[in-house]
Amino acid sequence: MTKFIEVEERSPLLILRLNRPEFQNRLNIEMMEEIISHLDKAEKDANIKVVVLSSKGNIFCAGGDLGNYKKVSELRRFGERFIKLHLRIVKLNKPVICAIEGGAYGGGLSLVDACDLAVASQNATFGFPEIRSNLAPMMSLAGIGRTISRKTINELSLTAKEISAEEAKKLGIINQIVEDGKAEEVVIDLALEISKKDSSAISFYKYLFGHLYEKDFEERMEKGLNVLINLLKEKEETNFK
Repeated sequence: MTKFIEVEERSPLLILRLNRPEFQNRLNIEMMEEIISHLDKAEKDANIKVVVLSSKGNIFCAGGDLGNYKKVSELRRFGERFIKLHLRIVKLNKPVICAIEGGAYGGGLSLVDACDLAVASQNATFGFPEIRSNLAPMMSLAGIGRTISRKTINELSLTAKEISAEEAKKLGIINQIVEDGKAEEVVIDLALEISKKDSSAISFYKYLFGHLYEKDFEERMEKGLNVLINLLKEKEETNFK
């Protein structure tokens, strides 16, 4: 039984849909734990060949739901689940394909980046809006730097500007743009095509790719978490002065 995601097993696919549309599908600890649990099962299930990550509502994911975590211990627990979720996607022995409708921001954008492939609707937008809330993207930066340039990251982070699906495709953040409302449908077709390929070859490919390009990913995520906690502690101390 899940509370924050919708799960559909459509062999040979596992479809996971973020299901907090009233909160723009922001990630909380429970949602991340649910996703991780189902990815763990998919790892061991020979009948599942590809995982589809989609969403309910008008926004794919607006980032992390940090509002409920006031204590350092709670923030660290959130951050640890955030890191574990991303590592689970990156290290899964099966492809994870993302379907984006509406937008992916902050942690939502890093979630897109962690997936192996991504398809977005024409209306989708992407960005790091944290600076508007007197924060800064921390863990979200861990992976995106191997996709887009330093100058582009700085522009997105320091101005909080949003980019279109067209711009995201040019930058390599997504693979394909489709009609609004069609992202999941197209991703399912793509996933079915990939599911016909040899599972062992795909598993070894993901293993090799991870060792070649993702070996420092966890360390970068943990550094981001520590900086985030220090920033929030400093703001809390300043507010009490």
